[in-house]
Amino acid sequence: AWARGLPPPPPDDEAEDPALDSLLRSLLEEEDGSGGAAVRAGALGVLPLTPGHARLLEVLAAAHVRSGAPLFCSLPAGGAASADAAESSGAAAVASLDALSAAGVDMRRVVVAHAQTLLGAPAALRALLATGARLCFTGAGMGWSVPGACASDHPWLSPPSDEGLAAALARLCAEGYADR
Repeated sequence: AWARGLPPPPPDDEAEDPALDSLLRSLLEEEDGSGGAAVRAGALGVLPLTPGHARLLEVLAAAHVRSGAPLFCSLPAGGAASADAAESSGAAAVASLDALSAAGVDMRRVVVAHAQTLLGAPAALRALLATGARLCFTGAGMGWSVPGACASDHPWLSPPSDEGLAAALARLCAEGYADR
């Protein structure tokens, strides 16, 4: 979907969506639309790892199984306002990743963006890593690591420093997650 320049659809409510059905047919037919040679997607996504995107998950999972193309997913970019919110966000993401795995997706070809939003919830981070997905920590080297973070003295709304991000990544690597 993303590779074809289409924006992600709004959350669904399990209703059939003609646009997603058309996208699925297009992705699975692997034709350029003009009767020409087959087209292979370079990447698929972006799948929001939040509740309400079951149909998009189904479409992208089917396209991945057929094409083998990497699948890009995203945690909410704004971060979590509390430890409980971060754990809840992580649990929702793991549920979506488990559904992808159950649909036959090769989890080694799944990338989860905005993983830095869960740095304050280490159990949630490790649960994501346990799925086999690769994590992407965005914003490093820019002086802040959470896109859209606001200026606040509340610890959960303050983005992690580059030093904090580096220390967290070093811990994860030391625990055996360097490959993810």
